[in-house]
Amino acid sequence: MSATSSRKVPYIVLAMLLFACFIIYYPASQGGFIYDDLPNIVSNKKLQIDSLQADELLKAMTSGKSGPLKRPVSMLSFAINYYFTGLNPYYFRIVNILIHLINGLLIYILTRKIIGLTECKNSKNKTIEIASLATTALWLFHPINISGVVYIVQRINELAALFTLTGLILFIYGRQMLQERNQGRFLIASAFLFCAPLAVFSKENGALIVLFIGLLELVFFKFKDLKNYNKLYLAALYCIFIIIPFIAILLSLYLEPQILLSGYKQQEFTLYERILTEQRVLWFYIYMIFVPDITQLSLFHDDIVLSRSLVSPATTSIAVAGTSILLILALILRKQAKILSFGMLFFLSGHLIESTILPLQIAFEHRNYLPSYGLVLIAAYYLTNKEFSEKTVNIRRILFALLIVIVGVSTYIKSTQWANTQLLIFYELEHKPESSQLNYEAGIFFAKMLDKRNIKNQDKLYENAEKYFHNAIELNPNNTEAMIGLIILSSSNGYKTDVSVIEQLANTLSSQPITITGNRAIHALLKCQLTNECVLRNDVINRLIDSVLDNRYLSGERMELIYKDIFEYYVSRDDLESAYRVSKKGVINDESSIILRILYIRLLIMTDNMDDARKQLELLGSTNTKEYESDISMLNAILNRSSTP
Repeated sequence: MSATSSRKVPYIVLAMLLFACFIIYYPASQGGFIYDDLPNIVSNKKLQIDSLQADELLKAMTSGKSGPLKRPVSMLSFAINYYFTGLNPYYFRIVNILIHLINGLLIYILTRKIIGLTECKNSKNKTIEIASLATTALWLFHPINISGVVYIVQRINELAALFTLTGLILFIYGRQMLQERNQGRFLIASAFLFCAPLAVFSKENGALIVLFIGLLELVFFKFKDLKNYNKLYLAALYCIFIIIPFIAILLSLYLEPQILLSGYKQQEFTLYERILTEQRVLWFYIYMIFVPDITQLSLFHDDIVLSRSLVSPATTSIAVAGTSILLILALILRKQAKILSFGMLFFLSGHLIESTILPLQIAFEHRNYLPSYGLVLIAAYYLTNKEFSEKTVNIRRILFALLIVIVGVSTYIKSTQWANTQLLIFYELEHKPESSQLNYEAGIFFAKMLDKRNIKNQDKLYENAEKYFHNAIELNPNNTEAMIGLIILSSSNGYKTDVSVIEQLANTLSSQPITITGNRAIHALLKCQLTNECVLRNDVINRLIDSVLDNRYLSGERMELIYKDIFEYYVSRDDLESAYRVSKKGVINDESSIILRILYIRLLIMTDNMDDARKQLELLGSTNTKEYESDISMLNAILNRSSTP
């Protein structure tokens, strides 16, 4: 084979891998929008633009409801997707798959550069190519990434990874140029000033790009072979983008711990319990990356037992010790085994935001989309590199090829399940029967089938829906949505509602944090009652509403949404006295809430309390009300008309 032809081989293999990956993921493109896709995309009217004019794009970019930064880059991508293809989930998923392929290409480039920085940089180029292609194949095909690719809303994760990978590649190129030719400062600055913001505004964990850059310096470059002014240049960048922000975060948490702790009011676990539980979750992730068992993959991992202390469950202390040892080893081995060290540090660092102190749900597989690269790199590098033992290299490469086939087939099987949400739910439930959330989803499936009024199987469908709702409640007595699902099921189908379930729901609504899904369930119950599909007695529905209003954990945006739903319910029922009570209580509970004050003003106008309404409107004048300009203008117009003789 000629030299020119041999140079083309890696690119031909890479193209084949990308094509194979597309085939593996393609079956999932037949599925629909699910779960968080619905509020973030389907129900987000601001996202559904009909032109590419600047004001329309800006409206879409700021329409995000998740994350403190609203994720404008990701929202813009959804809006453009909608503009060209409408609300067709097929094209949304195809775009997600294509982004994954682009990320695979970036993984290949990054891996070539990283391995080229190690002790193998003087070895044959073939060694680097094999290890790079092996890493790319394993990462592209690995089933741990499937929810991060085909769960449409998780494009936020893909885009954050895309800009992070681009930034790391630019940094390495620039860093090598700085070291070898006293050039490359622009490329390094681009990683910090261009790629980092794009990553962060795709999803907040994109901020980890600066930490990954720090790891590259720590493990591979170590400030070596640099002129003094270049050392100062790098030190300034690291100080501005890594050290100062880190110190600022620690200081803010020390001075205002409620910034962090307030979020735990909405969760069933404490900060301490989450930190302990996440140690076990990290090892679950590690196991799933090295032993890809698709029966354990699921959208829901609510069956994971919380760690209440170091010895409850007993594996908690083992997990904490294991994570500590892993970190220490990674730091110790950064001279002798750079790839091993970097891979472990990359994985652990990749989980610093979502798997440590923030009050988020305990476990999601998509959190491994980029962090898994660290462990995949280790596996591919040490299984395919002949530098360590030329005698065993063929066996190791055969084993790795077998692993690629296994993960590829596994991901394809999982992809076919994603083509049908119902198939996905019941497959996962079969392997995770202790998941309250999966049992609830199964109950919802049968309840929806019952809505189609299939008279022939009506009793059987009802029994199945009831059974799964009861299973969900038994597994998690605080599962608000399952209790509400059971109440809607019985009330809307002419069955007597179980009084004990109503009592349990009332107690839960008043004493336990209300989750996002619980919030949606409350909305569904009120809507069912308003449309007269549910026939609950007024005293029953009022009892449940009062329980919600008594919930001491409600705050922030979640409180605003729930209070708004209750307010609209009472107004639609023409119960202005109850609506007044709700709106006034909302303003008292959160004086800074613009939404709750607008509701209060609306009620004051409805009850002809115009002077009080004007006073409340004046209070809004000093706040940042740009998002609610149209609502306030409408209220102003009504009040102006009322004052005109």
